[in-house]
Amino acid sequence: MLVILLLLTVSGTYLAVGRIKVMGRFYQFVSILIVPLVIMSAYTLKDADIRYIMPIGQNGIGTILKATQQGIVSMLGFEIVLFIYPFVQTKGKTALKSLTLANVAVTLLYSFLTFTTYVFFSPAQLEMIPEPLVYMLKGVSFVIVDRVDLIFLSIWIVSVMTSYVSYLYIAGRGIQHLTKRKKTTGPILVAAFTALILAMFSHDRYTVEMLSGYHAKASYFFALGFPLVLFLMSLLFKKKRGVAMNKKLYQCLILLSMLILLTSCWDQELLKESKLIYGAGFDYENEDEIRTTFVVRNLGVPVSQGGVYSNRIISIAGPSPRATRIEMDRIISKQVTASKNQLLLLGGRSSKTQR
Repeated sequence: MLVILLLLTVSGTYLAVGRIKVMGRFYQFVSILIVPLVIMSAYTLKDADIRYIMPIGQNGIGTILKATQQGIVSMLGFEIVLFIYPFVQTKGKTALKSLTLANVAVTLLYSFLTFTTYVFFSPAQLEMIPEPLVYMLKGVSFVIVDRVDLIFLSIWIVSVMTSYVSYLYIAGRGIQHLTKRKKTTGPILVAAFTALILAMFSHDRYTVEMLSGYHAKASYFFALGFPLVLFLMSLLFKKKRGVAMNKKLYQCLILLSMLILLTSCWDQELLKESKLIYGAGFDYENEDEIRTTFVVRNLGVPVSQGGVYSNRIISIAGPSPRATRIEMDRIISKQVTASKNQLLLLGGRSSKTQR
C-alpha cells in the first residue's frame, strides 16, 4: 500500500508542478484507456438479465433523487474549470461546447458501467457485494488473461491519478494565493506531502464511510453552491450602461446568497437500509481477546403487511469491541447501527477490568 501511495504522490506531484498544458496533454493521452474499460465491461453483458432492472422507476422520482447523493462524488471534477478557465486560449461558446461534451462523455461512461452491474447482479446480490464492478470482472477470464479484474484496476488507477493531480494543482494554487508566493512548486509539494501523511493512517470501513459522507455533503457547496454565489456576486457588482442596479435587487441577491449558509438536516439513516442492534454483550475470551455478542433485528416485511420480526444472534471474538463491530459489519449485508440498542450486558471480568 505504501508503494502505491508513493508512486501516486511522486508522479502526481511531477505532473502538477508542470504547466497546465502538460497536464492537459497527459489527460488527453490517457483518455484512450477508457476504451478497454468499456470493452471489458461490455463483455459481461452476455450473462446479463434485463429483468433485474424492471420495472424501471418503481420507487418513484423522490427515491431516485435521494440516491444521487451517493453518486455525486463520482461526478465531481468539473469544478476545476473555475481555476483553469482564465488560462484557456479559446473562450466563449467553443470552450462551453468542449466542457459540455466532456461532462456528457463522463455521464455516459458512468451510466453504462452502472447499467452493466445492475443487469448482471440481482437486487439481493447487490446488497451483499461491496464493489460490484470489480467483482463482476473477477469472474471473466480468457485463454491468455485469467484475472481481468486486475487489468481493470491497473487501468482505473491511472484515472484516479488524473483526479489526484487536478485537486493537487488546485490546492497548490490556493496555497500560493494565500501565502503570496510567486511559484506553485513549494505549495504543491506541501499539499502532496500532507495528503501522503493523512493517507498513511489506518482507516477502517467506518472512518472511510464517515469521511466519504462529509465529502459528499461538502461537494454540494463547492460544486453547486459556490459557483452560484460567484454568479450572484457578479450580478451584484455588475453595472449596465453606467447605471447601478436597483438597490432592492442588491438586497434580494444578498438574501438569496445567504440562504446557502443556513443550516438544515445534515444526515439521515433509513431503517430499511440498516440492521438494528437491539442488544449487546461483552466478556473476555482470553487474555488478548474479547467476545462480543450482538442481537440484530431482522425487520424484513413490516408486521402491518403480514411480516414477522426475528432476531439474529452473532458472537464474534476480537482484540477490541471496535474490531468485533467491524467484523460483524462484514458479515451482515446492510449497515449496522446501534442507535436503537436496548440492552447492554457486561461479563463479570469485563465489568471489573479498567482499561
